[in-house]
Amino acid sequence: LHLPALSSNTAMHQAIRTHYQSGKKILAECGGMLYLTESFTELNSTSWPLVGLLSGKSKMRERGGCQGMQGALELRGHAHHRSTVEDMPEPITFGKRIRHPAPGEPVFRAKGLTASYLHFYFPSNPGAAIALFSEEDS
Repeated sequence: LHLPALSSNTAMHQAIRTHYQSGKKILAECGGMLYLTESFTELNSTSWPLVGLLSGKSKMRERGGCQGMQGALELRGHAHHRSTVEDMPEPITFGKRIRHPAPGEPVFRAKGLTASYLHFYFPSNPGAAIALFSEEDS
């Protein structure tokens, strides 16, 4: 809905890059992860440059993607989206689906950045949630 504004906000792109390069932690869930890719392509093939912290591109697709409850990094969460990512770095793990044997959403990590389609539910494991932002885990 806001791709033109998000794409053209180069001051925000630089602020996020500076935060990342300083070694601070970032958790990017779903749309936040998409924002950190190199670009996003709409269904009409219009492509918008984005922050570029994660190598890879994101795009909308006609049908829904992975949905439902999953767990990853010792946290529970859920996913529901109609976009996909491609040419991404190797994931560090995948979500574990509750009722399906296929791997769930990939989880990517680069320095202090953790990114996934998953929306984590921090009360499911407060210690694991704290560890996501712990300086010792850099």
